[in-house]
Amino acid sequence: FGTLSVDVHLPTSKGTKAPEINKAIVSLAQSNRHIQLAAYFEEMDNEARGRINANGLVCIGKAYVALKYPAQAVDLFKVALTLRPKMWLAHTKLITTLTTSGRATEAFLAAQEAEVLCGTQAVVLLCAGRAAAAVDEIDIAINWLERSAAIDPVNFSGRVQLANLLGSQKGQWSKAQQHIEVA
Repeated sequence: FGTLSVDVHLPTSKGTKAPEINKAIVSLAQSNRHIQLAAYFEEMDNEARGRINANGLVCIGKAYVALKYPAQAVDLFKVALTLRPKMWLAHTKLITTLTTSGRATEAFLAAQEAEVLCGTQAVVLLCAGRAAAAVDEIDIAINWLERSAAIDPVNFSGRVQLANLLGSQKGQWSKAQQHIEVA
């Protein structure tokens, strides 16, 4: 990203107020300008980086995921969670990024923490269930996916994941069929 220059109007220097920095981050994220967002972040000095809020960190992390730099994204999602421990979006992005980058054990540990902090969010439980399944914690995965389905009964992918585990791992084909019919 170092060879790319960011837009002239983007604030990156000392003394720049946090709202200006976070507004620029959100603007780049909303327009899917992932390369520019990553370059913007990398050109910031430490003081400016310290002014980024949790939402901004998640936006930058999502850009790194899109650019296929999951390690950087994971770091940013973790920092976002230190700022806002109950931020369900940061939890789901962290779990998903860890899972898809082959770090299933870490994803499961992150899922356990997310379940404690945000266990009433269907999407958190869905991501947590997928992470649990990735490490063969099938009973935990089923529990989390069932809770997700109870909160968001029309979530197709959650129902399919749950039906798959119930049928293929537990032999509970009639229960699996019920979830497919609802989906």
